[in-house]
Amino acid sequence: MKNAARLKEQVLAVGSAAGSSIRSTSRAAALLRGMIAALIVLLAGSLALAAAYTFTDLTSPTAHVLQLVLLGLAALIGGFVTAKKAGSRGLASGLMLAAGLLVLLVLWNVTLGAGLALNLTLVVKMLILALLGALGGIIGVF
Repeated sequence: MKNAARLKEQVLAVGSAAGSSIRSTSRAAALLRGMIAALIVLLAGSLALAAAYTFTDLTSPTAHVLQLVLLGLAALIGGFVTAKKAGSRGLASGLMLAAGLLVLLVLWNVTLGAGLALNLTLVVKMLILALLGALGGIIGVF
């Protein structure tokens, strides 16, 4: 009888360990899906903004504000998709997505030769990403 109880405990321990690896894999898949959704929103919005900037009299300050709005919208949608896919921990999911987008944004700037611009614009973008990514994650859980 003792052996049966010990075997049952071992099976439950292995099952819970396997379950945690499945959860972490599904969180990674949820984050990837959210990043793809955010990048699609950014790509489509950037094309729309480029067309508006080319074919209208859109001023540079207005275009900059619209770019920040687009970045926030992408974080909101990406956080929503990530949390919806993960099913729980919406705030953490949204913040992870925002951190990933911020890393991609910094890498993009460094790759294009603009260098690492540590100024107020980066702080504003970081705050927009964090707030709207977290909000999207919270909404995605509901």
